Amino acid sequence: MSGEQNQDWVVYDKTTDDEDCFFEAFRPTRLCGRGIDWVLVNAVCGDCTSSTPFVTGRLQEALQAEWVARQTRILEEPATDGVQIAPRSQKLELEQLRRQQKHTECSSSKSTQSLEEHRDTSRVWYKHKGRLRKEMDSLGEKFNCKEGKFVIFAPEQDADFIWMQIIRATLDNRLGTRARTRSTTGADKSRPPGRNGLETVGRNTFRDDGKVFIIEVYSANYLDLEDAARVRQRLSEMKIGIDIASLSYKPEIYSQLGIYSNNRWGLPPTRPIYVSKYIK
Repeated sequence: MSGEQNQDWVVYDKTTDDEDCFFEAFRPTRLCGRGIDWVLVNAVCGDCTSSTPFVTGRLQEALQAEWVARQTRILEEPATDGVQIAPRSQKLELEQLRRQQKHTECSSSKSTQSLEEHRDTSRVWYKHKGRLRKEMDSLGEKFNCKEGKFVIFAPEQDADFIWMQIIRATLDNRLGTRARTRSTTGADKSRPPGRNGLETVGRNTFRDDGKVFIIEVYSANYLDLEDAARVRQRLSEMKIGIDIASLSYKPEIYSQLGIYSNNRWGLPPTRPIYVSKYIK
C-alpha cells in the first residue's frame, strides 16, 4: 500500500509514491470503514514548516495547558469597565478552568454542558471575545500553528474528482501548502459531535452519515489574508464545482483549541477574508 501511514493518517510521500496510484488507493470514497481519519498531501515546494499542520504529543499538551492558563488569567483580572457579567457563572467557569489546570485537561471538548450552562458560559466570555482572539493568535505564533484552511464539503458523486484536481494543483505548487480529505464518518477526536447528527461549519450544515466528504486546502499563514485570498481565487479558477461563496476559512489553531460551532466561548469558528482585488 502506497503512502506513509502513521496510525490513522496517510501522508503522500513524493519520493516513493506514484501520484495516480496514491489517489486510487486513498480516494475519498474508499476511506469509509478503513480506519483512516485523514489523507494528507503536502506541496512539493510549499511553505510548510512541518510534515503536518498540527501540534502533537507533548507540544499539544503544552498548548492546551497554556490556553487554559490564559483563559484563567482573563477571568481573574478585575473588571475595568465596572460591569460584572453573570458573577455566579464566572465563578463556576473559573473553578472549572482551575480544575483543568490541575489535571492538564483540554479546555474544549472534554466537558459537556446543558443548553442553559452553555448560554451562561457564553455570557461570561462575551465581553472577552476580542481578547480571546488575540490570545489564540499569540498561541498560534508561539506554537508555530499558523496555517489556515478552506473547508470544502463535497458530495459523494463529486468527491473523488474534486480531490484529484486539488492534489494535482497542490503537488504542482499551484494552490496552497497542503490539502487533506476524509469522509464525515472519519473520527476527528478533537471535535465534539454535532447535535442531532448534524455538523455545521460556517454557513454549511450537513448530515454526518458518510455521504459528504471534507476536503481542506491550506494556506501558510491565516494572518496573511492576501495569500489566503489568492488560494481561494485559484480554487475558483479551477472550475471543479466548488461553491466559492460558501467556502469557510478556518485557522488551524482554532481546531487545535476546540473552536467549533456552538463552542463554549461563543466565538465564530471561522475568519472572514475580504481582499477586494481577489473578489469576483
